[in-house]
Amino acid sequence: MSEKKYQWLRFWAPRDGKIAVNGYGALEDPQGDYGHIVNPEAKTLEALADVRCLALLGEPGSGKSEEFKRQVEAFSPTNPSDAVLSFQLRDYQTDLKLCYDIFESNPDFKAWVHGDHTLHLYLDSLDEGLLTISTLANLLVRELSKYPADRLCLRIACRTAEWPTTLTTGIQEHWGEEAFKAYELLPLREKDIKEAVRSEGIDPRKFFEELGRKQVGPLAIKPVTLRFLIGIFLKHAALPHTQAALYAEGCRYLCEEWNQSRRDSHRKGKLTTAQKFLVAQRIAAISIFANRNAVWMGPLPNLPEGDVAIEELTSESEGSGSERFHVGEEEIRETVSTGLFTSRGPDRMGWAHQTYAEFLAARYLVEHRFTFSQKIGFIAHPDGTGEKIIPQLREAASWLATMDKEAFQWILDIDPVTLLKTDVSSVDSEDISALVSRLLESANNDEWIDRDWSIHGSYSKLKHCGLADQLRPYVRDKRMGKFARRLATDIAEACEVRSLQSDLADLCLDQREDIHLRVNAAYAVVRIGDSQTKARLWPLATGDAGEDPDDELKGRGLRALWPHHISSDELFSLLTYPKAPSLYGSYKSFLDALARESETIDLARGLRWLRNENIHPDPGSPFRSLRNEILRSAWQNAEVPTVIDMLADLIVDNIRKLRGDEREKFDIEDEKRREVLYCAIERLAQLEKPWWYCLGYENRLVSAVDLPWLVEQIQSEKSNASSKTPL
Repeated sequence: MSEKKYQWLRFWAPRDGKIAVNGYGALEDPQGDYGHIVNPEAKTLEALADVRCLALLGEPGSGKSEEFKRQVEAFSPTNPSDAVLSFQLRDYQTDLKLCYDIFESNPDFKAWVHGDHTLHLYLDSLDEGLLTISTLANLLVRELSKYPADRLCLRIACRTAEWPTTLTTGIQEHWGEEAFKAYELLPLREKDIKEAVRSEGIDPRKFFEELGRKQVGPLAIKPVTLRFLIGIFLKHAALPHTQAALYAEGCRYLCEEWNQSRRDSHRKGKLTTAQKFLVAQRIAAISIFANRNAVWMGPLPNLPEGDVAIEELTSESEGSGSERFHVGEEEIRETVSTGLFTSRGPDRMGWAHQTYAEFLAARYLVEHRFTFSQKIGFIAHPDGTGEKIIPQLREAASWLATMDKEAFQWILDIDPVTLLKTDVSSVDSEDISALVSRLLESANNDEWIDRDWSIHGSYSKLKHCGLADQLRPYVRDKRMGKFARRLATDIAEACEVRSLQSDLADLCLDQREDIHLRVNAAYAVVRIGDSQTKARLWPLATGDAGEDPDDELKGRGLRALWPHHISSDELFSLLTYPKAPSLYGSYKSFLDALARESETIDLARGLRWLRNENIHPDPGSPFRSLRNEILRSAWQNAEVPTVIDMLADLIVDNIRKLRGDEREKFDIEDEKRREVLYCAIERLAQLEKPWWYCLGYENRLVSAVDLPWLVEQIQSEKSNASSKTPL
């Protein structure tokens, strides 16, 4: 895979700030429709230009160095006389050389000292220098304090875990507490990931399907592991490994030191990648099973409640056989400096994504050969009726089931829902069949209900050769529990069990069945049914299939029939005002989909529907989107005589209902608009009421730019009736 530079827009937030991410950890777009609400603390570097002193922090592999470099290259001072200087601290082996190059011999620095302009000083790689960080911090505090704070803007880049508090204190003493801010680089957005895979020639839809199927989305939110996933995908056109294998490789990848300058300067640390991976597992086990929020790296007396101190994570030995090694505070600090961790505020480091910790904690139990009873003791507790998995540990339990056959069988008996979170591709078909049976059985006994919609995404993993025979009794038999039957239809749809489509159609057409079951079955037919089976849903669309209080059956029926089994005439005759206006269900969803697919509609029939049914453009109208798309298509085809006539008729009938944004919304060409207006004016001239002001009032179909054209029309008009028209 190439080392391309992607045109990402990256965002930063305070170390202890709150950010919103999606289900697998990608940043919810701060520039999205609701970005200012969901991620108000996420800022671009440009938005932080007014901060006098800024620490730019980031995890290894997060893209911090690239962002710092981009910022320096894109620097544009607001005052032409301002100066900018940039230095790589990793280049200096002695404090004397650093002081000489920056503060003593640099002509731009000297000119600033003796001038009255502002200097923007960029210092990169604080954590990569040949000098120790404490030495660099003390040197910078000492030297910078000699110069005027009001004319110096400072930017220093460093790994999050290695930022020295002495530097924070020194900067705040010189510039003031309010002048200093520490911001950390945030994960990639989903659109950033799509841009990267698209630029590599990969279909983003297929890539994200693989991320979802393998449930490895958290590995895609960092540039370094995203490149790792893209490389695998380019090689195999898929993500071929099991979920556990991918996570193991990804976590090792985050433990690796990829920064060449740190490797060259022998600052890659004393631990190998394999050793850091083992230490990370130890930290994960303590974090998850002891319920600790973060690793506290500050003085022990200040340990926050719920954190674990570095001292509590140490061990006399880790690893096995001749590879065993001591794990002290230095080894812990080195490990939490990897890409597996991120800041939780000053002196606090937490997991960059919770799934890293859950996976590594389960792996720790397996790698250290805990007995079966010991493993279960970590994840379960008695509740009076037997052992149950601790709710907060279900994800760790699911990882354990993936790695341990005995644990899988135990969890299958007591909590099969937890196994939906596992990568069942790592178990055999017999185990998948047993899981389906246990899920249906527990659902039939009212032991659980899938109120968590995210669980539905896991049903597709249950596909196996005997699935149809397992599901058919639940689809057909009215004696089975309602939830178990709904679960069966959901699994059939998710696993595309097409041999059940006829049974599903029978269910949704049976007026004696529960309405919710019928709606669910109809959705499955829409998703997996063939043309012949979808055509059977005609009674749902026409309202001849029994009670349908919320138009849910109607919406499913229309979706099944359109556009292959129903004409435009039949379609528009069935579009009625929703029975439940405030519900966004299958009927309103169909109307919105119809608007998006407006090219499939017969345009003339659509315009007749607008006129005959008096469809208004009101914001609350369920037909608003469909109306707009029909009109947009009509204006685009306004050179067609029949379309001109129909638009003119529509204007005459609805002149007072047209809104002020019509002209801009549909991007109407002047020539086409005037041709329709001419036709409309001829009709309006025959009316015996003052209509003329309507063309210009609110809807702006006529404006000042049309005045020359209107005068020209009047002058050339030979008809006496039209020449008297008060234009």
